[in-house]
Amino acid sequence: MTIRLSYYLGKARSSLRDFCINQELTTYSILESFCVERNINCDITAEEFAGQVTKEIEKASASKKTSRSKKSEKANEPAQKSQPRRRGRKPKQSKAGSANTKDNT
Repeated sequence: MTIRLSYYLGKARSSLRDFCINQELTTYSILESFCVERNINCDITAEEFAGQVTKEIEKASASKKTSRSKKSEKANEPAQKSQPRRRGRKPKQSKAGSANTKDNT
């Protein structure tokens, strides 16, 4: 049983643009192959894809390149010391006497 891509996007509450950026789908042919692999009926046309996604993907890929370079700079910095774990509750102490009252007499 196949589902429509528009239905899938509606259930996930995301737009076509966000979906393609998250899944790293850069072209319409990649989107179609993605849908075929997952048994999804691609009801989005190439014109819709080009109108909504193409410009945004270029912007997102440019911003990812800059964020990756920032992450590599942070990786060169020394790591901070981890904080020690907090102490938990004290263990319950065992009772000295037995629970049976006949043994205590």
